[in-house]
Amino acid sequence: MWEFVVPITFAVLTPHSLLPPSVYGLCTQITTAAFSSYLGKLIDKHDRIKVVSSGIVVQAICIAIASIFLWLLLEIPNHEIDDNIFASVYSSLLFIGLLIIASIELLGTTIVDLSVERDWVPELFDDEELALMNSRMRGIDLSTEILGPLIVGGLLSIPQVTPEIGFLSIGAFNFASFFPQFFLLLVVFKKHSFALEKNQSSAKSQTSPSTTSTTATVMQEWNPVVVLKETSSLFIKQPVALVAVSWSMLWMTLLSPHGVVLTSYLKGQGVEDWELSVFRSISAGVGLLGTLCFPYFSSRFGLKAVSQFCITEEGVFLIFAGVCFTLLHLNIANTIMMQLFMVFLVISRFGLHAFGIGELTLLQQGIPEDVRGRVNSFETVLCNLATCIIYTASAIVSDPNQFIWMVWASVISVNIGVLVFAYWNYQWEMKDEEHVHGLGGELDDHINYHSKTTKAKLY
Repeated sequence: MWEFVVPITFAVLTPHSLLPPSVYGLCTQITTAAFSSYLGKLIDKHDRIKVVSSGIVVQAICIAIASIFLWLLLEIPNHEIDDNIFASVYSSLLFIGLLIIASIELLGTTIVDLSVERDWVPELFDDEELALMNSRMRGIDLSTEILGPLIVGGLLSIPQVTPEIGFLSIGAFNFASFFPQFFLLLVVFKKHSFALEKNQSSAKSQTSPSTTSTTATVMQEWNPVVVLKETSSLFIKQPVALVAVSWSMLWMTLLSPHGVVLTSYLKGQGVEDWELSVFRSISAGVGLLGTLCFPYFSSRFGLKAVSQFCITEEGVFLIFAGVCFTLLHLNIANTIMMQLFMVFLVISRFGLHAFGIGELTLLQQGIPEDVRGRVNSFETVLCNLATCIIYTASAIVSDPNQFIWMVWASVISVNIGVLVFAYWNYQWEMKDEEHVHGLGGELDDHINYHSKTTKAKLY
């Protein structure tokens, strides 16, 4: 719900400008890209439950503070902002404060997501169970995306509920939700502590500095350039690196129903709050359908083949959405084209979320335990950089009348991701043939680097 509240707030404050949501998205993504490598190193280096607990505490505190900032922004009279959130020193300071708190909160979210999805799950489940488990976890996330916007839209549609009261109530609910999250993860950790602690101690022995390390050595170890170089070097060695690259290209888009920029644009075009809530909820529902269907089809037709189909489906339907938006931009059947644009975006979510299960499963199976945190964190860096690029472009082209350029930039980026994954698929098929015929080569190097079962896991 929180992710839905922020763009709605910006749409209320500056309905005719995409600059605030673009700057907001850009700053939060830059922060995550800058610190993700550190987070990955923490995951590889420290006790699992302590890392996750720290992330949850950071999220809870930041949500509470951000709710106050949003409330203070909404208390400012409209004539004082007048479509420019930087119109006064007071509103500027509140907006900057919100950016800082939201960026820190996203770091907490990132470390929890990386830890649980990319580190805990591969340790607790066998390879054949991963796709089903990933589907269930993503299904829970998408279920909250379905209910969240409906609750927000319903709450704000009540005449007696002002935006200030509505947003504060939502912030309080999000804050309270972190307590059961922590409790459930603690229960899981205690129940499987032997496996998790045993593997974590192994990781520590490979990543911790020696007891004779000097202060200079430790500082060198945590140098930003050194950390980024280390994680990128580890990332490149992985046989599934191009899978992560293809996934990162899907992040260079503004065509996400829950994205701040698209939500602000649609709000500025006269789409009502309840319509945005339904749009986002249906999108999440279609995505949920994709995640539920993926394990069944991948077990029948293969993990890589179904993943290729799903990412291609997203690329094709985004092209259809781009064509509809172009006709809308040309004032051809505006109402119908807007509706078709939104429908095609909704349909594309099936392929996106289904492919997300395939990509996650491939990385879980193809990355060794002792480098999971760092390698997956570099994937996060790539995703955040991709998002930063598109947010920077939208901040420069902040006029809603020129949103068409952002639409087609998004469509092209996603379809580049489709081609990258197809290339990886083709390369692995060729390497498989070489291996079958005893030609050896790079595939054998990858197998030796990871484990004797890495290749088997990828099929």
